[in-house]
Amino acid sequence: MSLLRWLGALGCLCLATVSVQAQATTTTFSGKPTDTIFTYYSTQTALDGMIMNNGPSNAANYFRLTFSGVGSTNNELAFDQTDQNHVTHLEADVDFRMGGTPGAGNYADGLGIALLPAGVYGATGNGANGATALPGITEEGDLAKDGAISIGLDTFDNGVGAGDPDANHISVRYNSATTVYTFATSLTPLGYQLHQDNLDDTASAFDHLHLSLNIDQNGGGATLTATITSNQVGNTGETGTSIAPGTTITPINGLVIPGVGIYPMRVAFGARTGGATDNIDIANVNFVFTP
Repeated sequence: MSLLRWLGALGCLCLATVSVQAQATTTTFSGKPTDTIFTYYSTQTALDGMIMNNGPSNAANYFRLTFSGVGSTNNELAFDQTDQNHVTHLEADVDFRMGGTPGAGNYADGLGIALLPAGVYGATGNGANGATALPGITEEGDLAKDGAISIGLDTFDNGVGAGDPDANHISVRYNSATTVYTFATSLTPLGYQLHQDNLDDTASAFDHLHLSLNIDQNGGGATLTATITSNQVGNTGETGTSIAPGTTITPINGLVIPGVGIYPMRVAFGARTGGATDNIDIANVNFVFTP
């Protein structure tokens, strides 16, 4: 009898363990059963974003958020929440490319990645079940004070007042009711250029962004490291990418973001154009959460 009770307790423990396991947010944009459901929406658009299937071999299927030659666009997609736990650690990977509009100052604006609090925006859809409607997401990370961490890959210089060092930088923002934090650093000194003048849908390689985020459970803020691996060959952008294909740079290393506490996350992407435009694509999304 004691053995049966022990086995029963062990079974309950296993079930409890399974119920809190973290699940990754992932997609190849190919319709696989393992692809996480996402909601597409737009806060200002001249042409909706769409799934494309003519990419290079390692990113044959990708999502084009904005189009070269199409201005005044702000397109977004938000993934369903895949882990209901408060996140203490995140390892995130996404392939991206931006380009197609040649000439210095003619391209804009960049890619934004937001770790939205599911407690505000809900677990699925856009404003479903009484949740707040999903926000406009940009490379500037200018969300309301909702407690979201945002990472921007920015190809347009909005000036010192906006906190932009140039038209080729990565930024981090965190806005909450008590904290407004902004950080930006240029990628140019590292020999890397986000924008590609001559972007060919079929042949141009995607670069790779990796994020590693740790959040202190005791209110000590978050620590972020970001790396970019360039796969570009012969980029003739405004300043050009001088590093060899396959080279990884670390523009952010152990950056402390104050005020961040653990929270359940929902991943979202956004990109925009104005008077200047660009193709902005993402592929192979994989965000792995640890409670």
